[in-house]
Amino acid sequence: MREQTKIIYRMIETTEYVMDSGIVTTYGVSCSSGGAGDGRDQACDQIIPNISTRPSFVEELVDRLNIHNAAPVHLKDLIDDFLP
Repeated sequence: MREQTKIIYRMIETTEYVMDSGIVTTYGVSCSSGGAGDGRDQACDQIIPNISTRPSFVEELVDRLNIHNAAPVHLKDLIDDFLP
């Protein structure tokens, strides 16, 4: 029996210059897979930047994604649903 791929979500930080605002730091989500290591696992390498300027908001989102072992195929929809 093959081990199921474990999806790991992490918070990422992006800093960029925004006209009329200066340097702005935003937070997003990255997704990576760590599976059985047999080469048959489907890779899940996604980055969704600029979700919020509040790190606590994105940390809570990442915690929920990891706790519920969210499927990466639904990541954008889950983020949209989580936004206020």
